[in-house]
Formats: sequence, structure tokens, C-alpha cells
Amino acid sequence: MPNIFSSQQDFKEWFSNPFNQSMNQNQSLNLLVVQRLQSILRPFLLRRMKKDVEKQLPEKIEHIVKCELSRRQRFLYDEYINNNKTQKTLHEADFFSIMNVLMQLRKVCNHPDLFEARQ
Repeated sequence: MPNIFSSQQDFKEWFSNPFNQSMNQNQSLNLLVVQRLQSILRPFLLRRMKKDVEKQLPEKIEHIVKCELSRRQRFLYDEYINNNKTQKTLHEADFFSIMNVLMQLRKVCNHPDLFEARQ
């Protein structure tokens, strides 16, 4: 802040030296020094609302990167989709049961270690 302090030495004299002195003497900080520092720094502190910041952000760009399943993922995926119970669910069940099958397939792809043990 060159408008307020002509040099770093001025800033140190105003703030650093009183802080150091109070720490060396094990005294509480001088309330006047703290208030002075707050009054000088207050205009420079950034306070914005989240909704205002979101308006200033650039548009999100979505990139879709397709990759092959690993051998283990492919095995779990094929085993689950070829399971009789899964096939029966796909042919006869309601919407939510089919969505459950899709979520299980998604789990096989994204988190194969969390997939239930085969029976």
C-alpha cells in the first residue's frame, strides 16, 4: 500500500515492532494496534456473495473421454448382465428395478472393488 506507507520500514514500525515487543514481553496485544491494522486492511478484504461469484465464472466445459473396461471390470459386467436374476429383472420388472440394474452396472464400471461378491 504505497499510498499509506512510503516504505516497508514504515509498515514495520506501525505493526511489526509493537507485535514483536508484546510477544517478547509476554503481554497481550495492544488493542489499538490491532484496530489500526483492521481499519487499514478492511477496504482490501474481499467479501462476496456466492451467487455473485457464480455469475462471474466462465461456462463449464464437459469433456467425455471413453475408455475400455479392464479385464476384471469386463468379467464382472458380463457376469452380472448374464445372470438369470438380472435377465429376469430386465424383462419383467418395473422401472425402478431396471434402474437398480443400471446402477449396479455403473458400480461395476466405476467402483469394481465395491461390487458385491459373486455367488
